[in-house]
This record gives sequence, C-alpha cells and structure tokens, in this order.
Amino acid sequence: MSSILNICFWTLLGLSSAKYSHSNHKISVADLSKIHNLVETPISAQDDDSTNDNDDSTTSITSATNTVYISNTDIQSGTYRITEPGTYILAEDLRFNFNAPSAEDRTDESFSPNNYNTDNMGWFPSKNQEEYNGLYTYDGLYSQGFFAGISVESDDVIIDLNGHSMEMSYEYYLQQRYFSLIEVGNRPSIMGQDLSVYDDIDEVAPT
Repeated sequence: MSSILNICFWTLLGLSSAKYSHSNHKISVADLSKIHNLVETPISAQDDDSTNDNDDSTTSITSATNTVYISNTDIQSGTYRITEPGTYILAEDLRFNFNAPSAEDRTDESFSPNNYNTDNMGWFPSKNQEEYNGLYTYDGLYSQGFFAGISVESDDVIIDLNGHSMEMSYEYYLQQRYFSLIEVGNRPSIMGQDLSVYDDIDEVAPT
C-alpha cells in the first residue's frame, strides 16, 4: 500500500477575530490568513524480532504515539507551549483568560486592571514565570504579554479541534490585543521584525 501523508496542522495566524470554531473538525481556507502544511514523517516498520535494549526507535515520541488532551485547566496560567511531537486534542471549548485576577482580588478597593506597580499583573506573565520571560526586562519573547493561546514549537504536531472551539474571553481581549490563537514557533514574529530585542533567544519553529 502506498504511504499516506497526513496533513499535520492547519494554523491560525493573524486572525482579526478572537474566536474560532468549526463543527466538522476542519479549518476552512477562507478562515485563515496563512496556512502551514506540516507533513508527518513516516514511521519505519520494525521487525518483531529486532527489539534491542539499546534501540530507542520503538519508544520515540511521534504524533502517532503521543496523544494529549487539552482542557481549560491546562491554559490558566499562560500560553500552551507544544514542545514535542504529538496529537493534541481539544477536550472541550477553550477560553483563553491567562492569569486573570481572582474574584477576591477584584473586590479589593485598590484593585485596578491597569496597575503596573506589581510583580503579578493581571492577564500578564508574573515575574516568577520564567518560561514566559520578558515582560519585566523588556527583551524577551513575552515582553508584550502572552502573544498566543497555543504555540507549536516542534515538528510532527497534529491539533485536533474535536468539534470544539477556541476563543479569548472578552476581558482578556480588551487587555491583550496582540494575540494569535495558534502561533507556529516560539515567537510572535521573525527575528528582527518586532519591537522587542530577541537576538539572544534561539528561534524555534517546526520545519
């Protein structure tokens, strides 16, 4: 049988809308500003009697062997960063509202959504979130806040909407206007083409 090439991923980049959903699991070309087709690398067949203790090929991570379900509990504190191959399936409708202030914080008389005199700004990376660096030093990938709901930083990735939707919450939409639902790579734009200084950070993107 001839091998079948999977279309691994249809990305959403630079959408003017903060919401995307589709009932039949497919993304229409008309809904996209840019399409990236990432083709899954075929997996070589292994002989049943060729198992070797030193052979890691049987345990390698691919979109066929690694299945991950994404729910809202996974996206409470920041961009969902995909850094290894796999099939990522939405378990429910996702609503991005990263690091939103708690109900208790909001009832405080001194609460302001625009308070910058803190290490834990609402809807932005906190100072101790090292994986989202830049907001407090002005020279990191997240210096302008969370720029994506999901970032794809690996080859061989399939994102299955599974009949669900992705969107920003309305209050998060007001707070973070620089945003993509899905970003291909670990940065909001190519090196040298943005307001922040990225020269000391390696660029990571699927090939």
